[in-house]
Amino acid sequence: SQIISQNFIRNLDDHLVRLNRYQEEISSGKRVNKPSDDPFDASRIIEIMHQLKLNDQYKRNIQDGLQRLNETENYLNDLQNLVTRSKDLAIQGANGTLSKDDLNGLSKEVNQILEQVASISNKKSFDEYIFGGTYGKVPFKIERDENGDITAVTGAGSVDGKIYRQIGTDKQTIVNIDNKDLFTGDQTVFDDLIQLRDALKEKGQGEAITDAIGNLKSRLDVLVDRISEIGVRINSIDDQKNMIDEENMTLKQFLGDIQDTDIAQTYVYYQQEQIAYQAALQAGGQLLQQSFVNFLR
Repeated sequence: SQIISQNFIRNLDDHLVRLNRYQEEISSGKRVNKPSDDPFDASRIIEIMHQLKLNDQYKRNIQDGLQRLNETENYLNDLQNLVTRSKDLAIQGANGTLSKDDLNGLSKEVNQILEQVASISNKKSFDEYIFGGTYGKVPFKIERDENGDITAVTGAGSVDGKIYRQIGTDKQTIVNIDNKDLFTGDQTVFDDLIQLRDALKEKGQGEAITDAIGNLKSRLDVLVDRISEIGVRINSIDDQKNMIDEENMTLKQFLGDIQDTDIAQTYVYYQQEQIAYQAALQAGGQLLQQSFVNFLR
């Protein structure tokens, strides 16, 4: 009688465990809700979820990097236009027929361009200075004379530091430009514009203006190179973003295949298990009743 009772209870417990599991699968839509449901698949689910979480972070880094690079490209295009205009003004100033007033007018416009270029050099993207490298503070110090005109613009030592974004498991990208030969170095765009402004102001110093034209042409070459580099990086990051999107799609499909339950099929199993449970309950009750009668005899 005791053995029959134990077997009956164990059988009912098995049915109840399966019923509870099917109920949980139906309510959650998931076949694996805890490690004990399927230890092997539960481990795979954890790995996939971890990779999806990493990919989400990579995509945030990509978005941040693209934002910064696009802003950098826009400012470099602005600089290119400003330097081109300065070169045109220098060519005009090299014409020996201009009057002093004409030259002063050109000098004032160059000074305005210098102010714009100095302003661009300290622009920020979110909380980071676009041309500040790893310095972290206002990267370029602007010095002025008693009239308020810029006399020098100097950069901090670490403005040439590279800034990286992690955009893949083993993939980083640089999201700032090399300031050398543009904002830093032996001759900068600030130096070019200051020299041109002063040369025009000083009754059109022909040799100094000619030198400025050559320097500005060199600066334009640097800008073209930097803009090209930015374009290559943006395309590379876009490719990486597309790869992550494709990987996420594959991972989510694989995750669904492992984790999701077939609701209709599981409901059939649930109904079958209910019938089996009721049958076991009824059969067990009859066996226990017969066993009890036999015991009384």
